[in-house]
Amino acid sequence: MALAGERSLTKTLPMPNVCCNRIVHSSNPELQLLLDALGERFVDTPKPISREPLGDGSIAGFAATEPAAIAYDDATARGEVHTNWYVDTSRRAVQQETGLVLGDHEKPEARIWLHPADPRLPALAPASFEHSARTLLARIGIDLEGAPSLLAYRAGKRAVFRMRGSAGATYLKVVRPAVVADLAASHTALADAGLPVPRVLAWGGIGLLVIPEAHGDPLSKLLDEADPDRLLDAIDNLRQRLGDVDLGREARPSLSRRSDWYVSRIRAAASDDEKLAELTETAIARLGPRPEPRRRQTVHGDLHTGQLFMREGNVSGLIDVDTAGTGDPTDDEAAFVGHLIASVAMRAAGGWPSDPVRRLANAAWQRWSRDDEALRHGVVVHALGHALLPAERGNSALATMILREALDLTNGR
Repeated sequence: MALAGERSLTKTLPMPNVCCNRIVHSSNPELQLLLDALGERFVDTPKPISREPLGDGSIAGFAATEPAAIAYDDATARGEVHTNWYVDTSRRAVQQETGLVLGDHEKPEARIWLHPADPRLPALAPASFEHSARTLLARIGIDLEGAPSLLAYRAGKRAVFRMRGSAGATYLKVVRPAVVADLAASHTALADAGLPVPRVLAWGGIGLLVIPEAHGDPLSKLLDEADPDRLLDAIDNLRQRLGDVDLGREARPSLSRRSDWYVSRIRAAASDDEKLAELTETAIARLGPRPEPRRRQTVHGDLHTGQLFMREGNVSGLIDVDTAGTGDPTDDEAAFVGHLIASVAMRAAGGWPSDPVRRLANAAWQRWSRDDEALRHGVVVHALGHALLPAERGNSALATMILREALDLTNGR
């Protein structure tokens, strides 16, 4: 089998009912599906690298090592190569399959594919290789210089490349074709309303947007020096202005709507570690029932420090508005605090200063917890989501730190 981008493989396989000659990973069913279907081609057990909730399940990513002869479908190839495989259990249809289909082809139990052959992002594979990317971008009037550099990827949703071309230093965003026109219009509407959202330079129906760099410095690099109250004042000012713009669409569904899914998955992932399992149950108990939204306005949908740029104390750039639309402002608050909690834990685990980020998280919690029940629920759901991947990777220490930070914060300590 060739690497995606050179050749794709689509097959229909029965759902596996026997395990390959490897360890059974009952706490990670997507990994088990991958091993059952393709385990013999891997040098060792693939490692979880990502998870994107979708539909009835998720898209889980795994980093694998394979013999080059197998990966390139070339008996003369030597050595080993690293590949990323994805297992989609959403049960949602795609326009064209690009990998293995397990079960009913019309509504598969799962599909398995090799990056970058994402069936929901048909522009991803050609954008990943210099020659095809140049041809693709020429169709929308952009002359590319060199190969695009992949910066971020969310399976089935979007990818972001950095590139240089006739429009200068820009970003190439790959999205689903069905949403690209609406996303370009949202950028325009927000920019026209005075929001610091970069205007789209060009876009194509295959699912491509060319976007200039945001103005200012990334907030994620300013957290050690930021004054929490001044920063939150600037963010609240931005959120108020954003709330006044009607985009005519709904925001990304709240993570709280998938709280049951996160609960079941982290319970399974934490089951082999007694301390983590106990802490997980404490966090789940802290959730309480999911509250109904009390407010509705235009929100970002995935607000965190990586989406914001600052200049002279003001928010000078807002990116990744794919998720923006009408929603509950508490969802943005919970996402912002949840990402800060994860940052505190990761900083502490890496031996870096975490107190400045913790102070910002505390200030945000105190400011926004007027509706304590809704924000607490949202923050804990985000914490469970952030803790899930390290728990599945076997990094129970990091998962534990994330949950402890969330419990301490939401308990008012």
